[in-house]
Amino acid sequence: MRPPRPTGGLLLLGLLLAPARASAQDYAPRWDRLERLAAAVEADSIPKQQIEGEARRAVIWAAQRTVRGREARTVARLAIAAGAPFAPPDSLMPLGERFWRAGATRALRSALAADSGDVGAALMLERLFPYPAPWIEPERELAQLRALAARHVALPPELVVAWVGMELERGHPDTAARALDRLGPGDLPDAQRWHLSAQVEFALDDPRATASYYRGAAEIIDPAGAAPYRRDVAWIADSTELASWDSMRTAGGDAAAWLRRFWQRRDLADLRPPGSRLAEHFARYRTALRD
Repeated sequence: MRPPRPTGGLLLLGLLLAPARASAQDYAPRWDRLERLAAAVEADSIPKQQIEGEARRAVIWAAQRTVRGREARTVARLAIAAGAPFAPPDSLMPLGERFWRAGATRALRSALAADSGDVGAALMLERLFPYPAPWIEPERELAQLRALAARHVALPPELVVAWVGMELERGHPDTAARALDRLGPGDLPDAQRWHLSAQVEFALDDPRATASYYRGAAEIIDPAGAAPYRRDVAWIADSTELASWDSMRTAGGDAAAWLRRFWQRRDLADLRPPGSRLAEHFARYRTALRD
């Protein structure tokens, strides 16, 4: 199931802003200074508490008007700097964290509404709501990603991953394959890239899909590469199996052997031909996200 899109946070933002509108009317942002403040927190040069008052005024100011470009991204940077680290989008968040996330989201959405090619705003949204969490309604997010791809030859890998996933779940594997081609060398860990290739190939009924899946597992060298494979396991594994995966040394080819045994057991348990349960897993995953 897809994590919910960010709606409640924006409603909360409106409620929080209501009594503060008058005090924000006289606020005049100094963008160079605000950028320096955000950069200082990002570099751990100053504590985030030192910018909270200024960041709150900037968020309130931006919420009362349309912001775009540099202004929107600066407001979002301030909100993220003041509120980070954030919990996962589908978890319960403290009131203050929800305010900062909502303020950043609103500013970045405003930037994209003004300029559909604002890669910086889209990338910040994607990092706030990593795929499969949406930052707007899935249909609109897919349209936004397509618009970005039409405007730019190269896209940040996070946006390409989201684009591929969105195309797959909406039933467009051919377009997903073309989106995958937009990844440059070294944009993703090898394990993650092979896993993404396998997803596209399974959707296309490409016979290379299973080999791509296990090749990626054999390339795992770090948690980033292991993450999509753990998600597959967590989707259907029992607690004992998941604990076994988490206790394993995933690098050095051990993960590929473990996964082969895992999916073979699923085939046998369901009386399926070899490899069919893995292919069905990806079909079910796409359906769950779409529905």
